[in-house]
Amino acid sequence: MKKGHILLFIIVLLGFMLFFLFFNKLTGMSILDTIFKPFLEGTMLGRIFINILFLVNIDSPQNTTYNFSVGSSYPISLNVSSNRNVSSWWYNLEDLKHGTTVNSSVFFTPNTTIRAVRWSNRITVYLNDTGGNTINKSIVFYINVPNNAPVMQPIPDNLYACEGSYLSYFFNVTDIDEDVLTPGLNPQYPNNPFYISSGTAINLTFFKYEIFSGTLSKSDAGGVNQRAKNYSENISVNDGQSQDSKNINITVIEINNAPVIENIGVKTVWLRGENTSFYHEVLVTDTENSNQDSGNLTINISFSGVQLFNISSNGVMNFTPNSSQIGVYNITVCAVDKGLTNPHENISLCLQTGGNRSSCNLFSLTVTNNNRPPRIVSYNPTNLTLNVSEGTTVYFNTTNYDSDGTIPDSYWYVNNIFNYYHFGDSLILSFNYTFNCTSTGNHSVIGKITDGILNSSYDSVTWNITVSESAVCCGDGVCSSGEFCSSCSVDCGACAAPAASGGGGGGGGGAAACVQKWGCTEWSQCKNLQKSLESSIINYSLMSLLKKECLIFNWNDSLCGFQVRNCIDVNKCRTNLTRPSILKGCYYTEHPDCNDSIKNCHDGSCETLVDCGGPCSSCPTCSDKIQNQGEKGIDCGGSCKSCPIEIPYKTQKILVYALLFLSILIIIIIAILMTLYRMKKKEFQKIRKDYSDI
Repeated sequence: MKKGHILLFIIVLLGFMLFFLFFNKLTGMSILDTIFKPFLEGTMLGRIFINILFLVNIDSPQNTTYNFSVGSSYPISLNVSSNRNVSSWWYNLEDLKHGTTVNSSVFFTPNTTIRAVRWSNRITVYLNDTGGNTINKSIVFYINVPNNAPVMQPIPDNLYACEGSYLSYFFNVTDIDEDVLTPGLNPQYPNNPFYISSGTAINLTFFKYEIFSGTLSKSDAGGVNQRAKNYSENISVNDGQSQDSKNINITVIEINNAPVIENIGVKTVWLRGENTSFYHEVLVTDTENSNQDSGNLTINISFSGVQLFNISSNGVMNFTPNSSQIGVYNITVCAVDKGLTNPHENISLCLQTGGNRSSCNLFSLTVTNNNRPPRIVSYNPTNLTLNVSEGTTVYFNTTNYDSDGTIPDSYWYVNNIFNYYHFGDSLILSFNYTFNCTSTGNHSVIGKITDGILNSSYDSVTWNITVSESAVCCGDGVCSSGEFCSSCSVDCGACAAPAASGGGGGGGGGAAACVQKWGCTEWSQCKNLQKSLESSIINYSLMSLLKKECLIFNWNDSLCGFQVRNCIDVNKCRTNLTRPSILKGCYYTEHPDCNDSIKNCHDGSCETLVDCGGPCSSCPTCSDKIQNQGEKGIDCGGSCKSCPIEIPYKTQKILVYALLFLSILIIIIIAILMTLYRMKKKEFQKIRKDYSDI
């Protein structure tokens, strides 16, 4: 070999070695892998070349918006292709609005159909080629559907509530658009006692609302002996574009209230000195029958033993005892009313008939030679000087004794103000009191017992209490660490399933469970903010807040207005912790009406959508039996449910004739089969007879 050839060979060899070293750095593979592995799997360089040319095309869907009608299932063509021989295809479909995966690793063949979801979708297509290479590509597309009207579930035409009780009726609403819904209750009657809740979202498309009231009064039921009062209500729910509504009637049924007898209390008379006669006029009030002097009430008296005296028709007791009548007498006084003159036919819903009702009052009368006052023989707390923290409930009781056998009554005072009365039904009388979150300082609690002469024949005990400030106090409006719904519902809200509470005694300042339930009237007509400020209707601090709200909507001073409304807590919890807003900004127009293209309030009511509902004509709905709001048929199409597919008349005739022909054909076939059966049966019977004759 020539020297030149050898030198050339060495140069080529060194070139290959340098190439392999460079390739090793580039690919991370050893020289041996680089040399031998290509013979087994194809060269790495080939792989890189193949991957560069490995393409996937998604022809459908595209990065665009697809429009569908209401009620469609959103079918989308999935058309894909590749420049390689593909061994398998699969895809993932994601719902981008809700952040969920609709389908995962679904294998398919090209030119198929998938079911997309409403709003934003992302489909990612994966494929493997025959060499084991994998590639993917994603497309985001949008499914657009016209706005659907919310749909209220069926509500009865008539609802009933009872005087002395309250209305609470729940109904459901669905809205497949997942919109924020606004409920409305437009009364057609003044002094409407009913409200509608703001709603509770059960899920993204299902909501629950409540029509409710506070405790309904006699006037809410129409007055005395008026049977009932009817309220025409329009219930609506809208999404800002469409609404559903229903007219209903709410009937408040009048009931007969039982008479109320004032507390008589324990009484004592003695045979010598003062107070030797017993005289008392029973005071009775009755919602339907006035009082004891009206002649509409029957008052009677009964004794546990010997009857000492009678009672007059208007409730007067007058009795002077003698020595043979010394003792303690338990006496019951009852008042009976006449009932309603014409009860409502559905009064049984109120758990009564409307007939006469009665109430009674029990008291004791002690007749003694020489009255001896009752005595407190023990009490709790035994320490008459106490130190407690705000929010603490203190329990008091006295154990009593009366030498004459009388069971005393008790009167309880907080800071020398009467707070609670306890009828003498036991020798141990109790009282509890909670020192609230503003009670820091010195207080007194007095328990006084009496046998009927409160000013001269009594005994008492006084506790002096010093209340210190507490960092955590039930009732301060803050659910602090260590407070829970079970121990402090006033601050932390009611538990999901609160246990019933009870106990003897009573008193003010207690932290009883109370869940606020707010009902609001409609908003007032929009007033101009600047004019109201000039006339001192609204102050500067509120004006500043309202102006900021107007700036958000680019309303200048001539357009910037405000509205107010009244909200009441029907549960009367005496706190505003969860009260809804009673003031808001609004677009002001001097003469609002039903043709100004503005959703506003006027003529004593508020529109539910622009220029309809409330004081204007009813808004179109999908249940008004009118083809409106872009519907393709009566109450179907557009924002309503899809219209049913109509079969042409000629097609209907063909179907009828076809069914008739098919029915006749079946009858003929059945007749032929029955005839053949009878023939075969006769032939079989003949064969059996021939065999029997042999």
